[in-house]
Amino acid sequence: MKDECQIVQDLLPLVKDDVASEASIAFVQEHCRHCEECKKLLAQESITVNSQAIKKKLVKRLRIMMVGVICLMILFACSFSATQYQFHNFLLLPIIGALGYWLLKRYVFLLYLMIPIMHLLLEMIDASYQEALAPYTLIYWFFMSIGILIYVGYAYALRRENS
Repeated sequence: MKDECQIVQDLLPLVKDDVASEASIAFVQEHCRHCEECKKLLAQESITVNSQAIKKKLVKRLRIMMVGVICLMILFACSFSATQYQFHNFLLLPIIGALGYWLLKRYVFLLYLMIPIMHLLLEMIDASYQEALAPYTLIYWFFMSIGILIYVGYAYALRRENS
């Protein structure tokens, strides 16, 4: 009976919102005839669902995924530095800076640490990747800073006024 109560308690929000199937509604009503606890829950005005915990968990997963995407973008940009496509970084790095600031806010300094780390990683992977690390790192920091400044400017210009 305990398992049946848990199933009914999972179905109660759907039944209250009239989005459950006919079979689910019939199952819940049949169970509530015999179970007083579930009958009380069905009679309540609203059923509290811990949506804050669900939202926090989802936001945390999205942030982790976005940090991974930013790391891949930085690795992609660093791999361009030794090719004919290095001028694409003029577009890519400001985007990385803006996305990184939007995602990391006060931990934006991690972006500045990721660039030399990615350069060193590429140097370890490819032994022929022997080039000056410092000039590219400084140039990449500069373009990333431009993206951060653009994002901060937009955020300042489009912020909502508190009434």
